[in-house]
Amino acid sequence: MRCGHFHCLRVLCLVALAACLPAHLGIASAALGPDDVLLSGGQHCCSLEPLTDWMGAKVTWGPAGKSANIICGGRTVVLQSGIAMMTDAHGMAKLLPTCPIRRDGKLYVPTRAVVEAFGGTADRTPSGLQLSYQGRTRLVPMATKPTPGGGMERIMVDLADPRVPLEDMQDLLNKADQIRKGVDTFNSAAGPMLPGLQAISKSRTLKLLGHIPYIGKAVSLSQDAAGATTEAVHLSKKMAKDDETQSAPLRRALQAAWRVQNSPTAESIRGARPAWQAALPAIDQQLTTNRKITGYVGKMRKALVGLDKLMKSHPGKVIPGEAPPNAESGVQAADQFLVLLQLQRWNLTTYRDYFGRLLADSTSSS
Repeated sequence: MRCGHFHCLRVLCLVALAACLPAHLGIASAALGPDDVLLSGGQHCCSLEPLTDWMGAKVTWGPAGKSANIICGGRTVVLQSGIAMMTDAHGMAKLLPTCPIRRDGKLYVPTRAVVEAFGGTADRTPSGLQLSYQGRTRLVPMATKPTPGGGMERIMVDLADPRVPLEDMQDLLNKADQIRKGVDTFNSAAGPMLPGLQAISKSRTLKLLGHIPYIGKAVSLSQDAAGATTEAVHLSKKMAKDDETQSAPLRRALQAAWRVQNSPTAESIRGARPAWQAALPAIDQQLTTNRKITGYVGKMRKALVGLDKLMKSHPGKVIPGEAPPNAESGVQAADQFLVLLQLQRWNLTTYRDYFGRLLADSTSSS
C-alpha cells in the first residue's frame, strides 16, 4: 500500500515537472486552437499572441492593437494590420505574402513569414503546419477555407476577404499615401545623385581616357545609372501626381463594397457593380506604371551596385575632374523603393482579384 502511495506521488511529481519544462527541452507546447488560425489569400495565418508566447518573444502593441513590435533573441520585427510589409530584424522593409489581419480582438499574422524572420522553420505536413524554433516544436492546425453556397451567401464571403478589411475603411483609403511618401523619399536620395552621374557619363575628358579599364567601366556604369535614374525619378513623380485621380475609382469601389456589406440587398449590389467595374481598368493602369518604374529602379540599382564595387575595388584611384556619387546610399534607396513598389503591386493585384470575384459572383447570382 505504501509503495502504491509512493508510486502515485512520483507520477504526480513527474507530471508537474513536465508541465514546468520549457518546450525547447523536448516537451512540445499545446497546439493552437481552430479559432487561432485562418486563411488569407491562401496563406496560413495564426493569432500573434499564442505564437509569440510559444517562441518566448515579447510583444509591444501600437494604438488599438493594429501594430506590433516583436522582440525575440535580440531581433525586432515590426508588423502592422492591413500592411503586407514588415520591418525585419535588420531594420529593412520586407514584403509579406499577405497582410496581418485584425479580427475579434486578435492580430493574425502570416505564420511562416514571422517564424522564419526569427530564424525558425515552418513545414507543411498532413496534420498541419509544423513549427520549429530554437529546439521548440509546435504543430499548428491548418486553416479551413469557407465553402459558401450560391447567391448572396457567396457575395458576403467575397466581401469578407480578410485582405480587404472594409471595417477599417479609412486605413484602406489612406494606403495611397504610402506610395506618395515613398516617392518623396526615393527622389530625395536619387535626385541629388543625378548631376554627378551625368557629369561622369558626359565628360569629354573621361571619354578620351576610356581606354583605361577603370575609367571606361566607370563611365559606362554611370551612363547606365544616369539613364535609369532619370526615367525612374520622372515616372515616380508622374505616378505620385496621377495617383489621386487613378485612385479615385478604387476608393469609390471600396466604398460601394462597404455599403453592400452593411446593406446586402439585390438593389445595393446592382448599385455597386458600376463602381467595381470602373475600378478594374484604373487598377490595370496603375499596375502598368508600377511595372515600368520597377524596371527602371532595378536597372538603376544594378548599375549603382557595379559602380560601388568598382570604387571599392580601386580605393586609391580617382575619376579625373569628377566627384563620384555615393552609390551605396543610392542602392539602399533603390532597395527600399523596390519593396514599396512590391507592396503597391500586392495591394493592386489583391484589389483586382477582389472586385473581379465580386463582379463574377454578383453576375451569376442575378
